Amino acid sequence: MVFVCVCVSWTQEADLAVPLTVTTSRESVVDFAKVILSDQMVVVMKRSQWARSEIHSVADLASQSTVKYCVVESGRTEEFFRNSVDPAYRRMWQQIQEDAVSSRVPTVQQGLQRVLESSDEQPWAFVTDKSAVTYIAGQRCDEEVIVDRSFSLALSMAVPLNSPYRDRLTLAVLEMVENNEMSMLHEKWWPRRDCNAKRFLTPLH
Repeated sequence: MVFVCVCVSWTQEADLAVPLTVTTSRESVVDFAKVILSDQMVVVMKRSQWARSEIHSVADLASQSTVKYCVVESGRTEEFFRNSVDPAYRRMWQQIQEDAVSSRVPTVQQGLQRVLESSDEQPWAFVTDKSAVTYIAGQRCDEEVIVDRSFSLALSMAVPLNSPYRDRLTLAVLEMVENNEMSMLHEKWWPRRDCNAKRFLTPLH
């Protein structure tokens, strides 16, 4: 699915921002239309490393010290670890702070590249949102995307408070869901990989 993002400042200088994660802090400054996607946190690893490490969730990653991990700097995932009160995720945040240069990457593509270039002796994982990597990593047969079902996030279109467009957008999203257009777009832009036909792809750029 292709998203058009119209940057919005909280001074209401834009009419629309797509997509945004629905959070309590954002709810106080913008109105959200109907949720268009459910999102989860994911761990991306090399398939060979994942098979040996038995990591199946973010919590599993937090409970070990062999596989290092990185997040996008100033991203939603980093914010989650910074604000979490869970002891496991507090330990992950401490590790990210202690190894700030290596544990933060500027973009999703560089996070995936960090995983691709890691070795069995020095394995790396990339922790991010599912929506950020579903298409890119989904086309690769050498990277495993481990979805953590315990995390549920909502993505929606945001408009200024009391905007007349909110109800129209909500109705449009509901119509797309009811006539199956949303599922068709999902299949179009996030096709499933065929690992039998293509075992390994070239590095990301």
